Amino acid sequence: MGRTIGLIGLGLMGGAVARHLLEKGHRVIAWNRTPGKVEAIEGLERANTPSEVLARAGTAVLLISDDRALEELLDAEDGLLEAPEGSLVINSSTNTPAASLRAQRRLAEAGIGYVEAPVLGGPPVARKGELIGIIAGEEEAKKKALATIGEYTRKTVDAGVVPGAMVVKLAMNSLFFNTLIALGEAAQLVARWNAPLEALVEAGSSTWTRFLFEKYYDRMMADEHPVGFRLSMAAKDLAYFIEASREKNAPAPLTSGSLQAFLEAAREGLGGEDYSRAAWRLAKGPRR
Repeated sequence: MGRTIGLIGLGLMGGAVARHLLEKGHRVIAWNRTPGKVEAIEGLERANTPSEVLARAGTAVLLISDDRALEELLDAEDGLLEAPEGSLVINSSTNTPAASLRAQRRLAEAGIGYVEAPVLGGPPVARKGELIGIIAGEEEAKKKALATIGEYTRKTVDAGVVPGAMVVKLAMNSLFFNTLIALGEAAQLVARWNAPLEALVEAGSSTWTRFLFEKYYDRMMADEHPVGFRLSMAAKDLAYFIEASREKNAPAPLTSGSLQAFLEAAREGLGGEDYSRAAWRLAKGPRR
């Protein structure tokens, strides 16, 4: 028998999660800043406010864009802080540790539980319910949240207390995006010297870097690629990594360089494209 699940945020990831939950037979009550996105997915029940989602479902999964969106959900009239006591917020977005801690504190003051559960995997993975969730929070809240999180993930990793999950998610994203930029730079060097890119692929596929070429090379070199994760959002996550690092006086020279590559791509009008375009502009630049 299906469960009643609240969902706030219907972007690429939120829409994919919503469709998966509906296909599994769950009742999904959703809110989005643009109501048309709720109405565009057949079977969703629209809530008029964020607090209404929690009032009707008891639990709400957040899949929102950034810290500003999180703060707006907390501050809005009929926002999350107006939800009934005993409600539970599961934050599957990617936020800074500081913003997540603030959200936990403010929700706790209102008698509302909070669990971090950012996810690894893009919309196609979400559509199949095979995301990897990283969870953090108080033990009782995590136990309560797992029943819902398990409906759109295949595995969960426990990162302790808030903001542990957000920290681990930012660390993982930095690995993904730094590696992508490294591949773009490697292909750029080979191309600029008019050496055969096929040799780079064969050499790279013969070592431990094989997974990197399998994952990213074709995606990076394609002149067009469907948007799985927007380039501007990847830049945001790298900026959040650097912000979190600075709070702990931890240098982040590699990620700082990758962020510049993403920002330059965004300035060239690629912000709404797939994040692989940051490496594409390096690899497919003019030969000299």
